[in-house]
Amino acid sequence: MKIQIYSNDINLTDPLKLSIEAQAEKRAARHVDRIDTMVIRIKDLNGPKGGKDKQCTVEIHQAGQAPIVVTKQSESLAKAINKALGRAVRTSVRKTRKQNVYSAVRRRRDKFKELFGRTMQDSDPVNQ
Repeated sequence: MKIQIYSNDINLTDPLKLSIEAQAEKRAARHVDRIDTMVIRIKDLNGPKGGKDKQCTVEIHQAGQAPIVVTKQSESLAKAINKALGRAVRTSVRKTRKQNVYSAVRRRRDKFKELFGRTMQDSDPVNQ
């Protein structure tokens, strides 16, 4: 898994980058084989004005799927990053599970057709 971190308005020091990378790796540790690239973008929307203005966007790229993009805002940078990473990884896991279920259904349907020469809908008496 490749992790890329970008920010235009927040000074990304080396310790901050390492902390963000460690947090991303920890969140995605069990799913690292499915995630190709994780892009993390950090913004300070209001600058020095304060308020709920720290924004973190996490983009997860997986092979054969559309990218997952999650954006979260919070008062602190740590909260925004934590929330965005958590939601992005959960969404990635959910999409992968859903894809696995659809694949299993397709395999069963194809096996039925191979064995009996027709689809399950053709053999259903309700549809006749």
